This record gives sequence, C-alpha cells and structure tokens, in this order.
Amino acid sequence: MKNIINKLSSFWFTAIAPERIAIIRIITGLFSLWYLITRFSMMQRIARSSTSKFEPVGIVSFLESPLSIEAFNWILYATLALNVLYIIGLKYRFIGPAFGLAFLVVMCYRNSWGMVYHNYNILVLHIFVIGMVAAADKLSVDAWLKRKKVTNSYNENNWQYGWPIRLLSSITVGSYILAGLAKVMGELTWGWIDGSAMRSQVAVDALRKEMFGGAATPLFEFLYPYTILFTIMGIVSLILELGAFIALTNKHIGIAWALITCSMHWGILFMMGIDFPYHYSGIIFLSFFPLEKAWFILRRLLNQKREVAAFETSYEATSIVLFDGICNFCDASVRFIIDRDYKNVFQFTSIQSETGQALLKEYNAPNDLSTIVLIDKKLGKVRTKSSAILYIAKYLKAPWFLFFGFIIVPKPLRDLAYTIFAKNRYRWFGQKDVCEIPSMEAQSRFL
Repeated sequence: MKNIINKLSSFWFTAIAPERIAIIRIITGLFSLWYLITRFSMMQRIARSSTSKFEPVGIVSFLESPLSIEAFNWILYATLALNVLYIIGLKYRFIGPAFGLAFLVVMCYRNSWGMVYHNYNILVLHIFVIGMVAAADKLSVDAWLKRKKVTNSYNENNWQYGWPIRLLSSITVGSYILAGLAKVMGELTWGWIDGSAMRSQVAVDALRKEMFGGAATPLFEFLYPYTILFTIMGIVSLILELGAFIALTNKHIGIAWALITCSMHWGILFMMGIDFPYHYSGIIFLSFFPLEKAWFILRRLLNQKREVAAFETSYEATSIVLFDGICNFCDASVRFIIDRDYKNVFQFTSIQSETGQALLKEYNAPNDLSTIVLIDKKLGKVRTKSSAILYIAKYLKAPWFLFFGFIIVPKPLRDLAYTIFAKNRYRWFGQKDVCEIPSMEAQSRFL
C-alpha cells in the first residue's frame, strides 16, 4: 500500500519548472481570445434567437429564461477583457479564476441554444484549471513587477507546478478514453475494429455534404475503395482512444502518443473536412511536452545573439556541413544556410568530393548520400539526419533558430520524417549530373 501511495505521489507531485504552465497559460489564452473574437458576432446573433430554442446546460442550467441581450453583451466584453489580462498575467491571483469562470459561463450559455459543441469542452476545462493555479509566476506582468529573476537552470522546479500539468494531461487523456467508449458502446459497437463503422460514417458525412451543396474531400474519394485502410485507421483510432491512459505512464510515451494523436486529427481534417483547431494545432497536448526546455534554449540563443556582432567579416568556422552535391534541394539548402549564417559558423563540402570523403573517414561519419552530415570541429562530434538540421538551425538568424526547439521531439520520430523526405528528394526536386561550382562570394565558405 505504501508503495502505491509513493508512486501516486511521485506521479502527481513531480517537480516541474514554472515556465511550462506559464507557456501553456499564454498559448491557451491566445487561442481562447481568437475563438471569442471570431465568434463574437455569432454569439450575439444566437442570444437574439427565439426563447423556444433555449435549453440551459452546465453552469447556467439554473436559468429559467435567457439573459437580456445587454446583459450577455456585458458578459462577453468582460470575458474578453479578462482574457487579455489572463494572457499577460496581471493580478493573476484574481484574474485567473475570474476568467476561468467567465469563459465557462460564456461557453455553457452558447451551448444552451442548440447543438453542444463538445470539441471545445477540453479548452474550457484546461483554462479553468490553469486559472485556478499559480500559472503566472513566470512570463507575466506579475513576475516582472515582483522583479523575479528568470533563470536557465531547473532549481526552481516545484511540485506546485507539477500537479496542474498532470491534471491537464489527465483531462486530455480522459476525453479520448470517453470518445473511445462512446464508439464501442454506441450503435456501431465494435464495428470500428474492422473499419466498416469508420468507412460508413465517413461516407455518410460525405453524402450529407453533397446533399447540402458541399463536396467530399479529395482524400476520401481516393481512399474509399481501399477497405483495408479504413480497418487500419479504425484499429489505430481505438488504440489511441481506449489506450490513451498509457500516455500518463511515461513522459516519452506521452510525447509519442500526443504526436500520433495530433496526426490523427490532421487525417480527420483532410479526409472529412471536420475542423478541430484546438486538437490539430497541438495545443490540447502541450502539457505532455517539456516546453520550458525550448524557452531556456530560446533565451540562451537570444542572449548569444546580443553578445555577437550582427556580422563578422573575419571568422573561424567551427562546423562543417557535408551535403549531397548533386541534389537540387541540398544545393538550395546550402545557399539558404549561407545567407542566414550571421556568425559564419559553417563551412561546406559535398559528400562526393575528395575532401568530403576524407572528412567522413577522419570523423568516422556515415558515408551515406541520404543524410546531411554536420561535424562540430571543436567537440569532434558528428550529427546526422534531423539532429544535423536542428543544430544548423540553432545558429541561423531569427526566426530560423526557433526551429531548434523541435529538438525536444524524440529522435526516432524526427528521423523518420527526415528519411521519408530524403527518399523522395530527387523525385520532388530533381538532381544534377555534377556538383555545382559555388559563386565567387560563396567560394570562401567551401572546402
């Protein structure tokens, strides 16, 4: 029993940096602000609808009749104002709970006039949780006013920032488990496993679009004859939903589950045209990622940039980029790097050249045209595939260095995407018979 309690305590009260919950506060706040602004007129029209359509749900279910138009408008304006203060983190001890409650009221009132739009329920729950916890101790006006120092170290990690992150992740996971249960407990039951249920549902959705003046998506029309693909998609969707709890067992598993599930929503968008922006944008999965690491990396890069002159004519390159000299895309990529390498960190040579072959042997690097190779001369370290790309991006001028933040994505997933692209680069971009001679101004950068 004591062992179980210790494991539960370790899970719920893991020490996490305050920057993570602060970043989630800002991003969810920006998303909710976008939602409220783009739906503002629509909500006002709904509030003017016939009272016969009003069936209060959730926190507003105590209402016996609709609010007056003026009262609802005031609530909308107040919610927008609180939303902005929530994002910047001003007087958050009061603003956070106030916005969480106001947003809940607005969304429940909006859903009281017809169809319940369940895809935004998780956004409401996430904001409600974030509003009730210490999510503005960093990256906020409150933190700036208190002159709290922002450090790149992890010595400010605390359990008080860990349990809200776990709760956000648990809410996300719970919503997918409920979705999976709704599928298998519905009329179609386990028809989802053989793909027939999914294929029928997508077909009905396409037919409905056709009847009401729309059109089925090109992807659906292409996939429909291949029943086996719907079987695979049906099985994968049930695994991702009913098995979502595994995302809470390990941080790496959680990241992998979040990335795959986010990809599933992109598939839904392209196949059915169903728009779940909170899901396919990945914002719903932010709690699974160590966002603070990307923030610390960004701060270091910005600090380095301030200390280095905008451009240095004399330089000593510290890294060598080896690329496929007959690949059109690789050649264009080299020119792209040169134009944005404001510190002149990189020198270049083709893998096919004598110099390139000698460097590969010297550093025991893979002699493989399907990967770019980055050699760090100072450290004697060799990086390939996605790692090479991200470490090159790290030293490019804004905004390209921000892509280094993707280093938090597990390497096998990054390399898989790189490999797929590399295998098709000749077909997509073509190739040359011989390596191209660089321009006069670029020749000094080539070995």
